[in-house]
Parts: sequence; C-alpha cells; structure tokens
Amino acid sequence: MKGVKGAIALKDTFGERIRTITFRVEETIAPGATYVWSGSKELNQFSDEDKRLMRLEDEKITSEVVPIAIVFGHGASIKAPD
Repeated sequence: MKGVKGAIALKDTFGERIRTITFRVEETIAPGATYVWSGSKELNQFSDEDKRLMRLEDEKITSEVVPIAIVFGHGASIKAPD
C-alpha cells in the first residue's frame, strides 16, 4: 500500500460514538507488514464531546477503525462510499 486514510471512532460503554479522529498514512506498507500509527488529539474543555471523553475511564472507551481510502502500490485505490 502507498497510503491509507481513515477515521478512529471513540465509543463509550454502550458503543455510542463520542468523538471521531481522522488519520492519514502516506508511507509504503509492504504486504503482510504491520504499521503502528501514533497520534494525538488536543481536547477542548468547552466542547461537549471532549468533556464527555475526559470523564470516561480508559477501560470504558472502545475504538473502531473506519477506512476511508486505500491506495495501492500499482496506483489502484479503494474508497468508501460518501
């Protein structure tokens, strides 16, 4: 793969989305290889979503990776429907 674009949905105990963080990886990832994305998101003390996220304990937060687009080495790509 030449690149991956996606979102990480942070969810509460009931699986309800609290916040979504987008990411982009514009590096070559070899077939069968593992890539670890490391990122962060600054929280806004005045945002209702961010306040809710700050109140949850780590063990109550789950995440889901949602791919938006994948570009392969030969130029073909797959994109999620809008």
